[in-house]
Amino acid sequence: MSLSLLSNPTFVASLTDVVNATSGFDFLLHPVGETVDWDDDAEFAIATNKDSDSSTPTYQWKYNIDGNKSFTAAEGTNFANTTNYVAGATTSKLELSLLKDDLDYVRAAYTTWIRCFVTHGGVTIRSQPARLKVGAEPDE
Repeated sequence: MSLSLLSNPTFVASLTDVVNATSGFDFLLHPVGETVDWDDDAEFAIATNKDSDSSTPTYQWKYNIDGNKSFTAAEGTNFANTTNYVAGATTSKLELSLLKDDLDYVRAAYTTWIRCFVTHGGVTIRSQPARLKVGAEPDE
């Protein structure tokens, strides 16, 4: 198990997390939460100990806005790359642009939880959840 899991006392490891941590495939870097202003950008990054292997892992960033930060791959909603708003949905770095509450993954008064699910050699691991909070629309 990586030190980052141990250093976050609010993270509760599931049996899946424990099995994955002992498989030799683990995160070196977890995403960090972001609080941004309306219409700003945010980015989230991860790194694993298999990122430079010849058989590169596959990545999928997902989100959940219902308050469940412990969501699984089956429960989260996939990010998909879009021209203006999302880049890197299937890479180790997710970039979100022009954040405001008319986007599927941003809701006023709700926290969006973001995780990356990474698969390598038939094993899938999930990052710790990162919180995305977008400020209110400015008064004009």
